[in-house]
Amino acid sequence: MKPKHSILAAVLICILACCCWFGWRKGDPKAGAGLESSRDLSAGSANSVEDKDGSRTRRIRPADLSAYKRVLWDPEAIAAMDYNARLRLLEEIGKLGNSSEREKGWAALLHLIASLDPDQAIELAHKLPPGGHEEVARWVGMPLMHTQPAKAAAFMIDMADPKDLGSTYTDIASTWVDRDAKAAGEWLRTLPKCPDLDRASRAYSVKVSDQDPAGAMEWAASIGNESLRAESLMVVYQTWKKEDPAAAAAALEAVGLTMDQLKADLEKPRPKSTHGDDDD
Repeated sequence: MKPKHSILAAVLICILACCCWFGWRKGDPKAGAGLESSRDLSAGSANSVEDKDGSRTRRIRPADLSAYKRVLWDPEAIAAMDYNARLRLLEEIGKLGNSSEREKGWAALLHLIASLDPDQAIELAHKLPPGGHEEVARWVGMPLMHTQPAKAAAFMIDMADPKDLGSTYTDIASTWVDRDAKAAGEWLRTLPKCPDLDRASRAYSVKVSDQDPAGAMEWAASIGNESLRAESLMVVYQTWKKEDPAAAAAALEAVGLTMDQLKADLEKPRPKSTHGDDDD
């Protein structure tokens, strides 16, 4: 697991654990038996508190936390769990009343599991209640983009809320193009043409403009949103112009635009969009 993701996961786990401390009902003591046998969660771990006793400092655990709640403080305990124990912990997090903390808890847990077993993390994620799970999609899918981008892309789309598909497509395209521009372009071509795809197409065209300016120009010209199309074409043209001004001008003419027309398109007022194809 990369340091950045490790730190973020730790922060989310701490937030969730604080919620456990103040808000969760006391869990079933039988539920944690498997965890206690898999790991010694006694003195010296991160979730203990100090209690001065004369000259000695001893560390004790909060008495009101069940084993499942305590283990959220300890990624090593999660690593020691089997599939069923991880599933039970996922279900325990689902009992949280606060929806935001619940989503963060699921994301943090599945991110840690994904660093050990990506396929299992994906399988467990599909056991979450129906609906969009954007936090989970990013925390599991984005790291997986660096090793299994096709699988990560499918997972992120499955987990996304339909109203957030534009952002999801853009996250995928922006990350994948850095790893394999050709594969990212092929993936984009499999998606249906829709407003949600415009921002992803722009991100792709801008990023590949220095590698494949002709292909980038083609992608930019395919964008449906007029403002995004004009912006993308201008970026590609300016990048290409530095290397081959004549070829850049010819390519712009080939898509039916002159520089004056392109500038005019850029100066047009932009209507506010709610489909994820605006440039915010």
